[in-house]
Amino acid sequence: MKAVSLSRALLRRFLLAFVLLTVAILLGRALLDYQESRPRALAMLNQLAETAAPGATSAIWDYQGALLQAIASGIGNHPAVQSVLISDARGKVWAHWQAPSAVANEPSLTVSHELLRRAANGQSTSIGHLLINSQAPSFSAVFTQSLARSGLSIALLLLLLLGLLWLLIQRLVVRPLSNLSHQLESLPAEDYLQPLQLQPAVVSEIASLQNTFAQLMQQVARSHAQISQHNAQLGLRVAERTAQLSEQAQHTGAILAQIVDAVLSIDEQGLIHSCNPAAERIFSYAGSALLGQNISVLIPSLAVATAASERPAGRSSIAALLGTTSELIGRRADASTFALEVVASPITRQGQPMFVAMLRDISERKRVERMKDEFVSTVSHELRTPLTSISGALGLLAGGVLGPLSAPAQEMVEVALSNSKMLAMLINDLLDMDKLVAGKMRFDLQAYDLAPLIQEAIQANGQYALPRAVQLDCVLPEQPLWATVDKQRLQQALNNFLSNALKFSPPQGRVEVRLAVLGEHLRISVRDYGQGIPDAFRACIFQKFAQADGTSTREQGGTGLGLAITRELVERMGGRVGFDSVAGNGATFWLELPRLPTPLA
Repeated sequence: MKAVSLSRALLRRFLLAFVLLTVAILLGRALLDYQESRPRALAMLNQLAETAAPGATSAIWDYQGALLQAIASGIGNHPAVQSVLISDARGKVWAHWQAPSAVANEPSLTVSHELLRRAANGQSTSIGHLLINSQAPSFSAVFTQSLARSGLSIALLLLLLLGLLWLLIQRLVVRPLSNLSHQLESLPAEDYLQPLQLQPAVVSEIASLQNTFAQLMQQVARSHAQISQHNAQLGLRVAERTAQLSEQAQHTGAILAQIVDAVLSIDEQGLIHSCNPAAERIFSYAGSALLGQNISVLIPSLAVATAASERPAGRSSIAALLGTTSELIGRRADASTFALEVVASPITRQGQPMFVAMLRDISERKRVERMKDEFVSTVSHELRTPLTSISGALGLLAGGVLGPLSAPAQEMVEVALSNSKMLAMLINDLLDMDKLVAGKMRFDLQAYDLAPLIQEAIQANGQYALPRAVQLDCVLPEQPLWATVDKQRLQQALNNFLSNALKFSPPQGRVEVRLAVLGEHLRISVRDYGQGIPDAFRACIFQKFAQADGTSTREQGGTGLGLAITRELVERMGGRVGFDSVAGNGATFWLELPRLPTPLA
């Protein structure tokens, strides 16, 4: 906006005030005249009616129609009259006059005068009426007349008063302010302490303003010196911090360059913003070719959108991977695929949400695991047949079928038989795990009331509780609770839970089995009061060959496959497994299955 001097601004304000005051005074004067115009017009009409009434009364009495018409025309000669009507007492119109300029449907004033004839006895009798109509005064006409009478004199008087006020303001306000502005504009840019040469002001407020500006200039000078000092210090700090950040960035870059896993930063649209050299090596991309690519180019099954409606069909959400380790399929630049281990975390960059993902090539690990599984499966099948023969032969020897044995020989045969049974159990577990992994284990899923199945599992494991005098408690609801399961596989899963609880319970201990409803699921839990699960073992407790403690395992026995098989069995039946444990206060292993409505009898 263009700046305007104070003199011009005040002049404009004074001219505007002059026009507004003039118009306001003229409008006020016109309004007063307009309020008085109506009574004056009615009085004029009444005077005309009273003047013409005697003649009109005589003319009606003598039936002189021409004279009445002349009387009406005479009244109409007045410029304010629009129409005249003379009628007798019977309503007969004797004379009517109307001005040529009369306009219908406009505001008007009407006066009705009764024509009276005095009789010899002094009584008056009405013999007719005289009606005179005139146009009502308009505000515009009254305003025009008022303007013509006194508009010029009012305008000159106001102009004179405003001119005197203008000169006074110029002398007392405008000149001191102009002098102050000139002094400030001519002040050298670096000499803030130079005193201002100001003219004395008459108005106290202007003088106070001059003093305030003088003090303000001194404060500005002091503040300028302090700011200069702070800027110098801040410059040093910024230089030091910049050097630190540069060194830290180089250090971080060196670390990322040495990491063997791929590290990517991804925005909400799935575009890759940065990557380390390992990512280029793992996915066989040269240079910075990965930057700007969508993450689905490297992991086809992955999408960034978190809402199911926003994701392409068949793709997982990257938000579902946050805080977890997932195994996905990666794709190299030559379209070859390999196994990946992915860990994603949310970050923020310049206020925008992003993701950082760490990708590890686990194709070699998968190959070794596949070789191990194939080896275990082959060995298990090859050992099963001779082990069955060995166990049978040892059973016959221990049973005395081939004759009595000496005490030392009997003891050794029973030890061999026990070990052969444990080895057979291990081979059966290995074969079951092999079937589960290969998807060859058949499941006969049917609707069952879970309470009887739990009681059968407790009865089957009751004999294992006797040697250690462990008490088996069962808490079941009164109403039947149904789920879709394979009866044999559920019994196998419960046997694994119960055998572990019995093995790790102290002598004369207690094991609790419960069935409870959790929303839309049923939970079967088995709790023992042993030593609990060590913190270091919790993450791998459901993995194959997992053993909590070597010494404890040797004492208690076991293959390390029971919980892994249990997890696979329950997941194939649409459920899930888990555990809760406090060190030194036992553990609770549980499985959950989708609940079915109770069938009608």
